[in-house]
Amino acid sequence: MSPEELLTTTRAVRRRLDLDRPVPRTILRDCIRIATQAPSGRNVQRWRWVVIDDPARKRDLAELWRRSYGDPRAGSTEAEPLRRIMASSDHLATILDRVPSWSFPACSGGRRWTTALRLADFYGSGLPAVWSFMLAARLHGLGHDADHATSRV
Repeated sequence: MSPEELLTTTRAVRRRLDLDRPVPRTILRDCIRIATQAPSGRNVQRWRWVVIDDPARKRDLAELWRRSYGDPRAGSTEAEPLRRIMASSDHLATILDRVPSWSFPACSGGRRWTTALRLADFYGSGLPAVWSFMLAARLHGLGHDADHATSRV
């Protein structure tokens, strides 16, 4: 895959998740290893990666997610692009507990992110790592693009 193809075909894949195919921990570890090489503010990473694949824990957390997510939003009066995004988010809320594994960065160190500067520092450091994780997952064959009918993540 060329760099241009990688950058232009990496997308959110909420509607195309393969719910029956586990993602090996070795692949997740490699994606996290690559993600931790992303640029970060002051070269400090105040986050750690969390991987959840225990079915009971996913079920409990998915229920919490659904309660905080609220009512489905796809039927809103928003413009079509936003309506499609919300339909995709609604779908994820209904299947979240069936997703084989969850991987995400979480803030560590007990710091309170209450000021604009601290929030900018946190997100400005964390989001490049998330993007790097997504690109690494794509390089490992996870994800979906227009040329592929199925997805593993």
